[in-house]
Amino acid sequence: MSLPVVAVALMVVLAAVLIRVVNWVWITPKKLERYLRRQGLHGTPYTPLVGDIKRNVKMLMEARSEPITLTDDIIPYLLPLALKMFNSHGRTFFMWTGPIPTIMITNPEHIKEVFSKTFDFEATVSSPLVKLLVGGLASYKGDKWARHRRITNPAFNLEKIKNMVPVFYHCSSEVVSQWERQESSCEVDVWPWLVNLTADVISHAAFGSSYREGQRIFELQGELSGIIAQEHKKPYIPGMRFYPTKNNKRMKAIDKEIDTILRGMVSKREDGEAEHNDLLGILLESSSEESGGNGLSVEEVLRECKLCYFAGQETTSVLLVWTMVLLSHHQDWQERAREEVRLILDDKNNKPDIESLSHLKVEVDMSLPVVAAALMVVLAFFLIRVVNWVWLTPKKLESYLRRQGLPGTPYTPLVGDVKRNVNMLMEARSKPITLTDDITPRLLPLALKMFNSHGRTFFIWLGPVSTIMITNPEHIKEVFSKVYDFEMNASFPLVRLLVGGLASYKGDKWARHRRIINPAFHLEKIKNMVPAFYHCCSEVVAKWDHLVLDKGLSCEVDVWPWLVIMTADVISHAAFGSSYREGQRIFELQGELSSLIAQELKKPYIPGLSFFPTKNNKRMKAIDKEIDIILRGMVSKREGGEAESNDLLGILLASSSEESGGSGMSVEEVMRECKLFYFAGQETTSVLLVWTMILLSHHQDWQERAREEVRQILGDNIDAKPDIDSLSNLKVMSMIFYEVLRLYPPVSQLRRSVNKEMKLGEITLPAGVRVYIPTALVHRDPELWGEDAGEFKPERFKDGISKATKNQVCYLPFGWGLRICIGQSFSLLEAKMAMALILQRFSFELSPSYVHSPQIVMTTQQMETSVASVAVSIVIAVVSWWVWRTLKWVWFKPKMLESYLRRQGIPGTPYTPLVGDLKKMTSMLTEARSKTIKLTDDITPRVVPYPFHMLKTHGRTYYTWFGPIPTITIMDPEQIKEVFNKVYDFPKSHTFPLVRFIATGLASYNGDKWAKHRRIINPAFHLQKIKNMVPAFHQSCSDVVGKWDKLVLDKGLSCEVDVWPWLVSMTADGNRRVKAAAREILIILRGIVNKRLLAREASDDLLGILLESNLGQDEGNGMSTEDVMEECKLFFFAGQETTSVLLVWTMVMLSQHQDWQARAREEVKQVFGDKKPDAEGLNQLKVMTMILYEVLRLYPPVAQLIRAVHKEMKVGDLTLPGGVQISLPILLVQRDTELWGQDAGEFKPERFKDGLSKATKNQVSYFPFSWGPRICIGQSFALLEAKMAMALILQRFSFELSPSYVHAPYTVMTIHPQFGAHLTLHKL
Repeated sequence: MSLPVVAVALMVVLAAVLIRVVNWVWITPKKLERYLRRQGLHGTPYTPLVGDIKRNVKMLMEARSEPITLTDDIIPYLLPLALKMFNSHGRTFFMWTGPIPTIMITNPEHIKEVFSKTFDFEATVSSPLVKLLVGGLASYKGDKWARHRRITNPAFNLEKIKNMVPVFYHCSSEVVSQWERQESSCEVDVWPWLVNLTADVISHAAFGSSYREGQRIFELQGELSGIIAQEHKKPYIPGMRFYPTKNNKRMKAIDKEIDTILRGMVSKREDGEAEHNDLLGILLESSSEESGGNGLSVEEVLRECKLCYFAGQETTSVLLVWTMVLLSHHQDWQERAREEVRLILDDKNNKPDIESLSHLKVEVDMSLPVVAAALMVVLAFFLIRVVNWVWLTPKKLESYLRRQGLPGTPYTPLVGDVKRNVNMLMEARSKPITLTDDITPRLLPLALKMFNSHGRTFFIWLGPVSTIMITNPEHIKEVFSKVYDFEMNASFPLVRLLVGGLASYKGDKWARHRRIINPAFHLEKIKNMVPAFYHCCSEVVAKWDHLVLDKGLSCEVDVWPWLVIMTADVISHAAFGSSYREGQRIFELQGELSSLIAQELKKPYIPGLSFFPTKNNKRMKAIDKEIDIILRGMVSKREGGEAESNDLLGILLASSSEESGGSGMSVEEVMRECKLFYFAGQETTSVLLVWTMILLSHHQDWQERAREEVRQILGDNIDAKPDIDSLSNLKVMSMIFYEVLRLYPPVSQLRRSVNKEMKLGEITLPAGVRVYIPTALVHRDPELWGEDAGEFKPERFKDGISKATKNQVCYLPFGWGLRICIGQSFSLLEAKMAMALILQRFSFELSPSYVHSPQIVMTTQQMETSVASVAVSIVIAVVSWWVWRTLKWVWFKPKMLESYLRRQGIPGTPYTPLVGDLKKMTSMLTEARSKTIKLTDDITPRVVPYPFHMLKTHGRTYYTWFGPIPTITIMDPEQIKEVFNKVYDFPKSHTFPLVRFIATGLASYNGDKWAKHRRIINPAFHLQKIKNMVPAFHQSCSDVVGKWDKLVLDKGLSCEVDVWPWLVSMTADGNRRVKAAAREILIILRGIVNKRLLAREASDDLLGILLESNLGQDEGNGMSTEDVMEECKLFFFAGQETTSVLLVWTMVMLSQHQDWQARAREEVKQVFGDKKPDAEGLNQLKVMTMILYEVLRLYPPVAQLIRAVHKEMKVGDLTLPGGVQISLPILLVQRDTELWGQDAGEFKPERFKDGLSKATKNQVSYFPFSWGPRICIGQSFALLEAKMAMALILQRFSFELSPSYVHAPYTVMTIHPQFGAHLTLHKL
């Protein structure tokens, strides 16, 4: 499809979408509004998109913030806007649910007419998620509803319902008997009991003898309704339910499990299980009685059962609870009802039956609450991002490059030079070439044309990405030397399945992996692989021998597939040793995988398409999984004791295990490196060998020279095995290989990305461009290699590479510099072995059928071309999914909030669209971290430079911008106190969704969920419980101190230790029991009763305590299994992080302040002597407590706390609008000279000698663990663990700062020592 046609099609689609959006959001609503007003109907004016939703929500929040009494009207609490409209506009009016007008009618005649005309006034379409709960009859319309109603009606005839009365009695009497077991009077929350009662009734009445499965359905539907309620609080985005989010996956799993249970019940009935008195039996019976195919299908029966289960249970439990509440308030009616029951049933032991129940005439009315569901559809997508990516940024970069005099092609929106390059490639490949022709027009036609017309440096466009082509050796050298500034480009997602590992890593991760893998490719290690090279190569050569002998003395062979198999076989042996057969299977799988990826690269690239379950995607994932299983099996064998360390896998595992301090590679990383070595090693060597044979076939003189050299070194015995020394002496062979690699490099170009402005020679490169080094062009450049650059002349390398290149960086078949290919020696040695054996046995020449047609497969150019050539598809996807959610979020709302804050005189920074102050913050943080500081310096300019700058500029209250969200910083203790006390008005802010993967649970919950979890978890952190954990503290701490003892004794009596990783390990070990137990308890909580009882006995670890606390709650009020697990994860992360940070800064401060170290040691000796510290003694360490308090003041675990404001709130004299955040800067407040005195920045533990209240003068100016109701629940745990660790350390060591210690506190999530904490330990 030509570009103009695509562009027109795109514009038509975009215009159609925009017209529909405008019509839906504005034209249709305004037309309907005029229609209604012309009839004299009153209503609210239409607000685009949101209608009255915002107003209604605000009124609801306001109404629900005020308590009401039983005698108050509940309508203002449930339908505040409707009531207001009713009072001001009368009995009929309209308001707006988003862009849809909703006519409210209260006239009984009108209501009667609406309900009578069921085909004209249909039920509205439910939210898609609600249909999971309330489908069936309740959601059907028209003829389908009529048919289902007709079939279902008999199931609810009085005669059928009579049969269910015994079930009603049985379930109700069970609950009543449990209540009777209580004392004569007691308080009971009847709601959960009534919910369980109605669920039990439905389980029996609906499913009879299958009621246990019914109870399971109740549990599942309860969980499902909870998840759906969560989803309804989020903006509704059409299609979002199909995304594989955690909630969506869980909802689908629940729905599937419910279906499976119901389907199982239906199958039993269809197989003859006789039971017709329950709902399921009645429905099946009613259905089967219908003839002519008009009955219910199994799926429809299932839907009706689910509806009955949810609606029946929900309606009856709500009716019962409000009946009991109202009869509790109106005792006279309670007495009348009781008197009637006694009259009709006579004795309390009589079972009520259908007849007696029908005589109960005293009625109780029920008001069903109406819940208004607000559906917010996001209409405005991320258009600015698209325009910026497609037009603004490329044009800005083009202008920047042209101002420096850099030549290049003009930018074509979206496609850049891709179409032009593809056309030139197609044209070049349509023409045959000879062996003496230049191959670059066939590989890099556009680059060659630009090189000839514009010189050695120019730019072209790969889609909207500006690509600088450099061929100047000095520039190339600079790019390859600065590996951290010119990083590898991100791989195409699918290619990562093949080429991951070292080849794709950047920065510190690359450096670590390179350091670990380097030993695996030392010459000494490669020597051990030479026998494997010989074995595999001789096998192929022997097969060629048979082929030739079968045909006489000559035959034609396509050597390419043979060489591919040979190199794969070498890799299989060299990489996996005795497991080479599994390695061969990996080769087969990777071959299939590369073919599938090549197919996918020819298709339009749409982000996220790789996650769709297409045939190719499923096969690729299956292959990747099988390769992983094979590799993991090999690794397990080695870890299990299988001794083989000369192969690559063994060397990698050995190199990895030699790394200490957690710096080795994980099993997954080892596997990735094996996959990379397998693909890259096999591909590179097979390509080198095939071009060597082709060129030696063309240049018989060099073939003879090479053969002669092999005979001289190895002799005439063709069975002689070449060894490492003989192969290293093949000088002519080396020259030939170097020349082949020059003319036919494995990859035609190398690429790097520029992520910040960089100087390259005299050129300044802006961030966002890419740098390409066209290897094929550089290797054939006459200015660098002479006029014979295109000819095959191995003699140019007779004095080595340096002489051939004149010491310029113009030869880079394996890259250059620090990132040069780690396996080049391996590849060359393997190639020498193969060629030596081939030359010993054969001479060879080009067959008449040979066609010279070099092309790129699975390398950079094809990937880039495939991605960019279908950029139109990318844009359609981006426009569909990544265009801005709303302009209001990015511009209007921030500007409105900014104006609101400025009117109150609050100073702050002007709003920068989208980014806010993030750029300034990052810039200042980067600059601050680039400088070291002294221990006596204030750390706030380094840890929180931007807030510190704002404090100095604007004072104690100001606002900044976190993206488009204004953040109010407050430092007034009274205002801080107010924020901490109002936990429901100032909830935790969830700015970073990804943090939830690390620490969710209590720390992230708000409102009633937080209150419930806090109540359940509190007992787990009572002092008595924590005392039971002291032996675990001692064990973990003494392990580390014992290792330090050994380290110090090995070095004499003193040695330097970086204590930071040790303390991290120590505190993690203290909690590791919890994490290990969690896996087992997860199974326990899911239903294995006997193990649950065991768990309840083992309550000294946190998990046991949580279970004990949870199981002690009233039924229905405990935590789910997932909740318990989340609390364990939070405890593990937060507990370890907080305590390790506190310990490291305590040791650093005591190293500087030896007097306080001595006082602390003296106190420990007085309390414990040489004994094991216990809980009672730890609580007596007053000096230690003062020290820990002071360290927490100067180095709090986190630098600030954030709270959200969801509605307009007063804080002191400030009025804060909904939508802002509040920042409570712990670090700034705890070092504030106005609150702590002029010595606020100094280490003075004595300020806490009379306790926290005296030190803070009863102000809220000290909150390292937060403050108020949400104060950290684990603070006593952290302090006790820290005291144990410090007591053991002080008993055994004195310590001081090492000369290599660099003071560099910085924030990760907590305040860490950036370069570790190097201390000198002295054995006491």
